[in-house]
Amino acid sequence: MIHRPEDILREVMLASPTASQKDHRDTMWDQIKDNPQMQEAIFDQWFSGRYPFRAVKPVDTGGVQFVEGQDAKVTFSNGQPVKAPAKSGWPNTQASRASARRRQMETARRRKKRAEAQANEFRQRCLLDLPLPDGTLLRDATGSQCIQAGGWFALVGKRAGKGSIIGKKLTNDQLHNLWVQAS
Repeated sequence: MIHRPEDILREVMLASPTASQKDHRDTMWDQIKDNPQMQEAIFDQWFSGRYPFRAVKPVDTGGVQFVEGQDAKVTFSNGQPVKAPAKSGWPNTQASRASARRRQMETARRRKKRAEAQANEFRQRCLLDLPLPDGTLLRDATGSQCIQAGGWFALVGKRAGKGSIIGKKLTNDQLHNLWVQAS
């Protein structure tokens, strides 16, 4: 099955996130160097992304001139110029650039909000699920078990009380505050 080059790069980077750019490049090359279908797909992607912005135009001297850029025009035999198609999603007016900026800012806000929600969920789930040295989860442990465990657990045990079950007496936010105080 032919994958997009971006998919292969993503897989390579996820497989070894601490590797260097050169290592990622070499690994990706090893995956595609003996695959002519992948090489053709990469070439097609490269070619189709660049060809519309280049043209060969006749010049007065009888030769041709190579032209690059957004203004490159190809002329049909009927003399009508054909403009290079605009890249989809490419902001080419002030209004579309402003719209793109708004979308980027909204996306950034959504990502930040999602990351904060995930961090809060992790914090809430994580602290109550910490095991004590005897294997009991913090949420099921009593205050006296925590005091006996020592360290931060002792602070939790003192706050909850010796006979209290931690998960019923303290919230995750309270546990987090104790964690911050102990640090």
